[in-house]
Amino acid sequence: MNIKFTIEGQPVAKGRPRILRNGRAYTPKKTKDYQDLVKWSYKGEKFEGAIGIEIELYYGISKTTKLKKDKLVELLKENGVNTEGSKSELWVRVCEKNIVKAILKPDLDNVAKAILDALNGIAYIDDNQVVELIVRKKRSVNPRAEVELYEVEEI
Repeated sequence: MNIKFTIEGQPVAKGRPRILRNGRAYTPKKTKDYQDLVKWSYKGEKFEGAIGIEIELYYGISKTTKLKKDKLVELLKENGVNTEGSKSELWVRVCEKNIVKAILKPDLDNVAKAILDALNGIAYIDDNQVVELIVRKKRSVNPRAEVELYEVEEI
């Protein structure tokens, strides 16, 4: 079995639990809302055995960059991509082709944790079934998380 799905919108990291004065803990609203979106986005069956998960995190492209237009043109030429247009158009192209890596917050492990925790009990019985995990950060004009779950042969 192999299931792919997309979570629309900017990926959100799992927030640390907040502790109230009475000692009770709760999950921050932003995290809870994102995990609800993950649950709503998943339409597949529940996996029984060992599984692997591949997550591609696409973050929105910033309006500006510190890179000079000449550097953007150079990077695009090296990758065989059209170099015509304004600096902002070139910046979008560089990001969409993943030429410049998305070194930005939040940390990818915290976003993966939010997604894995949301899928717990829905896509799999328990997250201890996850034996392979690949997570990548990229930029796009269409922020989202693309998730693929697949069976892994148990030996």
